[in-house]
Amino acid sequence: MDYIDALYDALTLLLDTDDDVCVIGQNGIARRFCTKYPTRVFDTPVSEAGTYGMAIGASMVGIKPIVYSQKMDFMYLALDQIVNECSAWRTMFNGKIQTPIVFRGMVDRGAGSQHSQSPVSLYAHIPDIKVVCPATAYDVKGLLIAAVNDPGPVMFIDDVWLYHTQSEVPQGLYEVPIGKANVVKEGADITIIALSYLVPEAVKAAEALKGMGIHAEVIDLRSVKPLDTELLIRHVQKTGRAMVAVCDWGFCGLDSYIASVLYENCFNVLKAPIGLVSFPDKHVSASAAVEKKFYPHAEEIKAKALKVLS
Repeated sequence: MDYIDALYDALTLLLDTDDDVCVIGQNGIARRFCTKYPTRVFDTPVSEAGTYGMAIGASMVGIKPIVYSQKMDFMYLALDQIVNECSAWRTMFNGKIQTPIVFRGMVDRGAGSQHSQSPVSLYAHIPDIKVVCPATAYDVKGLLIAAVNDPGPVMFIDDVWLYHTQSEVPQGLYEVPIGKANVVKEGADITIIALSYLVPEAVKAAEALKGMGIHAEVIDLRSVKPLDTELLIRHVQKTGRAMVAVCDWGFCGLDSYIASVLYENCFNVLKAPIGLVSFPDKHVSASAAVEKKFYPHAEEIKAKALKVLS
């Protein structure tokens, strides 16, 4: 099943089986589902602050909203609602109020600086918000169902580059646990930790390295927060070498945070400095030629792995 079809399958199952689930957003998914579920799917005006405020308020009284923007960049307009309100309420009300809400952020491409951002670490920095980035069709369905059933806010980030990738997807409802990474490929020489669209790119890099006699393992983070530090530490202690590839800006980014966790827990067994692959510290261009050089792919992961191994 395609990634995007698995996402739609999860939404259909959730709306069919749980009357508390609703979908709030503009165009896209809302228009696809609003005819079948006219009282629980809302195609809203373009007003992120109002849309997200409405969804967060609904979550306080037991509704399970999935609220989304057409581009993740537009979510900045609702930061006050997400950060100052939703993420803080569990603390402010001493756990008596829960906000079971999913913020779905779509990372787009080919649309320039204001429509292609991937601010993963920004949301991971905020307390009491879980952050997931599914890389496969199996995970996008299972993680969305898990996110909707979670008692607190979950930032659910999917990447348009993955929409037509395929994997086996079971029928019916199932959950992929939030906070559990997945070992995609076993290896003994280096651990490649990757996120979102960089997971299949890391697998390609590992296959290229295999042709050079290097056995790299690939770990799909799946969940950014909570981070599966136990699994990461265990595998890096096994190989003694690591690199991190994330779809995020590098400065104060997720890759350096993961590296700090590994240095703190694996320093005595590391055979080389940890390699980091992320976005450059600049905005992406609307030019297709320039954009192509902005995003890392399998070649950059392979080159960084070889540097760590050298």
